[in-house]
Amino acid sequence: MDAFLKATGDSPKIVGGDFNGWHPIWGSPVANARGGDVVDLVYGNELVVCNVGDSPTFETITHGRHRDSIIDITLASESIYHLVSEWQVNPQICTSSQHHAIEFYLNSPNSDLYTNYNTSTFIYKSKKACWPLFNETLHLHLTQSDILDINISALNPSELDDLIAKVVEIIHIACRKSMRMRGKGGKYKPPLVVRRTRGSELEIIKLHHRIQEAKRRGLAIEDLVQQHMTLKAAYAQNLRAESTKSFRDFCSLQTKENVWSLTNRLLKESTARRPPTTLKINNKFTANNYETATALLNHFYPPDLPDTDPPSSRADCPPRMTLWTLMMNHPSLQRRCWST
Repeated sequence: MDAFLKATGDSPKIVGGDFNGWHPIWGSPVANARGGDVVDLVYGNELVVCNVGDSPTFETITHGRHRDSIIDITLASESIYHLVSEWQVNPQICTSSQHHAIEFYLNSPNSDLYTNYNTSTFIYKSKKACWPLFNETLHLHLTQSDILDINISALNPSELDDLIAKVVEIIHIACRKSMRMRGKGGKYKPPLVVRRTRGSELEIIKLHHRIQEAKRRGLAIEDLVQQHMTLKAAYAQNLRAESTKSFRDFCSLQTKENVWSLTNRLLKESTARRPPTTLKINNKFTANNYETATALLNHFYPPDLPDTDPPSSRADCPPRMTLWTLMMNHPSLQRRCWST
């Protein structure tokens, strides 16, 4: 981490994770050696701790006892620390983890940015499409163009790409005429597996709040802790079962895909995958693109090693002949060489 921070220099950074250290700077009641190392990392790289309050970020139950601590830290560069606001711990987002989720706002000065929560690859809402209008528009534009008269087998790759682009654009026109488009910032829907287990998750959250309230009032929490462990075990088992069922349903539907599901995904435009900028080699991460490219080249195309095979010492091994020796000793080559 220290090597990465120093390699990136003055670039604005936000770092978050489980640092497994205690220190009063981020709300822990006491400090330990690990916390001191983290503080040195923070001050040595001109970072600022964004944690606010003393809400525990880690909670677990071991041997029937409830334990909590503040070991998850959010760090930001001094240049962008003022853009971080409303930092808080949210124990309701991921109840199956011992670590609580951390939320905060990054107030970007660019007002044109937006968050696209719609993870669907579909562009058009085909469920309420006007199919007669679609057929009419599609037929009109196909007949007005010369696509129907083209001999596809005679096209070269470049001409075939142009033809495909024209067909896709005509499909776009017909879809926009006959059906509504999906918005860029559609309402986020959690995965189906999460929605099916939402009831059990809410019960765990309510019981977690009861445990926290009992701790604040100094009441016994042993029975609540045991009930909490039982509910979490049942929730984990139910989540695995629903995940398996969802994957089986997905596999069984692949042979029943209709043409519009496939067409909508093909029409969806997405950015190309970016190559990795850091890579873990020998338990160390590369610091920049040059080191990453060098590591990949050395891994897939290692340098040639020197030849360690001993030279042949057999007496019957014929001597090596050069091209000039071969030409001078071969009659046909000799005549051809000197005749020219």
